[in-house]
Amino acid sequence: MSFNNIDEFVKQTGFKLEIGEIGIMRPCVGILDPDTDSYICYRMEDDDFDHKNNEWSEYQPLWVHSIAEDKSPNRAYHKGPYLAVLYDEKETTKENIVAQNEAMQSLDEWIGKILEVGYQIKEYEQQTMMAQLMQTKEIEIYKGISDK
Repeated sequence: MSFNNIDEFVKQTGFKLEIGEIGIMRPCVGILDPDTDSYICYRMEDDDFDHKNNEWSEYQPLWVHSIAEDKSPNRAYHKGPYLAVLYDEKETTKENIVAQNEAMQSLDEWIGKILEVGYQIKEYEQQTMMAQLMQTKEIEIYKGISDK
């Protein structure tokens, strides 16, 4: 099988295709930033804690890739805005390959829609998972895509 849109997107961006897991060990295929091994997001919101009023501020959209958000496949990972498509792990290797290929096809079609309208790579800062757990201020630079 050929996944030309994924190949083209990876070539243009320097990102990489990952057949792995997202969330709590959910099998998926998706697009990663090789620098951080993090899935690429297509929407970023400002959800800063308001220390003055001791409450969380309302989510404020900072940027979004409209097509990535509006045209995501049915099996896209929806617990976060990431370029990742879930598949169900199967009993046999052959069944797993079929399930992965179906997810890859969905991802390829999704990426094709993004390539048609274009995109812009965005960088954003976010506290690392370990920093959140340890309650430190360590941040990392992550990447996502937005409308042009």
